Amino acid sequence: MARIDGVRKPRGLYQRLLFWMVKRRFGRVMEPLRVMCLHPQVLSANAALELKLEKARALSGALKGLVEQRVAQLIGCPFCVDFSQSLNLKRGTEAAKLQALPRWRESSLFTQAERVALEYAEAMTRLPLEVSDALFERLRAHFSDQQIIELTEFAALENKRSRFNHALGMKAEGFSEGALCHIPEAKSRSAA
Repeated sequence: MARIDGVRKPRGLYQRLLFWMVKRRFGRVMEPLRVMCLHPQVLSANAALELKLEKARALSGALKGLVEQRVAQLIGCPFCVDFSQSLNLKRGTEAAKLQALPRWRESSLFTQAERVALEYAEAMTRLPLEVSDALFERLRAHFSDQQIIELTEFAALENKRSRFNHALGMKAEGFSEGALCHIPEAKSRSAA
């Protein structure tokens, strides 16, 4: 259970619409949305951002999904790992690739572009944040400026989501039904 009990019955037209849309798309209303409903400005700002960024197409959904899942793993957010894993599986990402994600550096399943994107996302997640010029030049070898901006936004967004949800005690909700969940132990997380 989350540290703050969220809204069970939506209040007003906007919340009812959001609950309906989320339930239709994901089969249920997840706890982070219920908690955000307690603060209408935070809710509307986050909903607007998520809906706008959903239309960003400079990068493949598969690559953004790997980045989001890796950030969630590093932060150790049970809800975010569960939810992003479910979305990745629905996108068609290979289960073997998702299982290898915590050890992407040693795995042959990842392309060079995926490797540099994951390295960048990890650099953005670890504290203190340090992105070297050399890493940025490796990014430029694989991605356009527009793609780098999108990659940066999605890594930053997942940092925000995972930190928000983890701080408020959001638990896994069974979106991936325990298929592959990997949540690092707290002592091995350097970003938490």
